[in-house]
Amino acid sequence: MASKKARKVVKVASRSFVLILILIGLYFLIKPLAQEDYRIKGLIERGRSLDFEIEKLNVDIKELKTELESAKHDAGIEKRVRETMQMVRQGEKIYICTDTDGLNIAARSDEILKKATPMTKKNPFAIIWDWIISLFR
Repeated sequence: MASKKARKVVKVASRSFVLILILIGLYFLIKPLAQEDYRIKGLIERGRSLDFEIEKLNVDIKELKTELESAKHDAGIEKRVRETMQMVRQGEKIYICTDTDGLNIAARSDEILKKATPMTKKNPFAIIWDWIISLFR
């Protein structure tokens, strides 16, 4: 009777050992794939940021081209002088809105809008996948 229990214990222990070996083998098989996936994900994010930068620079180029075209005409020059140097014609009045620090609000709002970036919400499945991948790093 004791030998049946001993055999059963040996059988369970050997199966557990085989299962642990299989899990360890799977870990070492999946780890390189996860690291490669993480590297690819980083490259994709870098590509997206570069695409955004290119788009932003293209917008800047278009703005500068229109500014250059308007600078060729008297009306464009006058508009530029009015906006940057806050000059007015004789008899006109200028009103400037300032914040509590005394800074020009109109000038700051343009600066803030240029720095604004679009918000992106991360996919919940991507968050979970990233967490799983981080276990293999």
